[in-house]
Amino acid sequence: MITKSSPFLDHKLCDGELNKLRFRAILRLIQVGFSVEDLAMALNCSESMVRWLLALPYRTLYLRDHSDRKRLLEPLNLKMLPEPERPVVLDPRVSSEDETRRQQEKQAQLLAIEIQRWLCTFEASDQDRQQATEQAGFLLDESHLTEDGLLQFDSYRVFAEINAIWRGTPSTSVDKSFMAVVSPWLASWIRFWISDSAIWNRALDLAYTHFGARAQAA
Repeated sequence: MITKSSPFLDHKLCDGELNKLRFRAILRLIQVGFSVEDLAMALNCSESMVRWLLALPYRTLYLRDHSDRKRLLEPLNLKMLPEPERPVVLDPRVSSEDETRRQQEKQAQLLAIEIQRWLCTFEASDQDRQQATEQAGFLLDESHLTEDGLLQFDSYRVFAEINAIWRGTPSTSVDKSFMAVVSPWLASWIRFWISDSAIWNRALDLAYTHFGARAQAA
């Protein structure tokens, strides 16, 4: 389950403008009848995470309040401040490109674990889970990306996609295969939280291999 402290989230991308777009998407979903509980399930996240995103503009307004600005201008108690973090000194032999790939691999491994845990909450065979993972990858290949492979987050498109997936209450469908129900759901929550296609492609490959090995061992 995704929370504010989920280790695979790229928090540099989770801040600022991207969260504003996420807010707009979930606000539209709320307006058409989704509850916080519905959204938490659809996005594989905690209810507090949904509420945190919904509260973003109100926190901004709160900081604009005169009394709050006055409080922020009060002298700081330096003893209460945390110790500054030591600067990270990179080996000059390691290029920034190598460091980027290392971080992508680390996040992909953590995301793969979350995908595996999520798929294991459903009653299905490992072969079914593997097929659902593969199909989710095909769906994610249809994402609108920049030249750098980063997602072009469109809040209306996200709203329309999630609304379409959940409008037919897929959890109670009896005429659809596991893959047909779960793959779009998996792809949609990955796309909501992860901006780098290199991370989600690698994570899906890892999850696919994981379930394939389990299926062969069974």
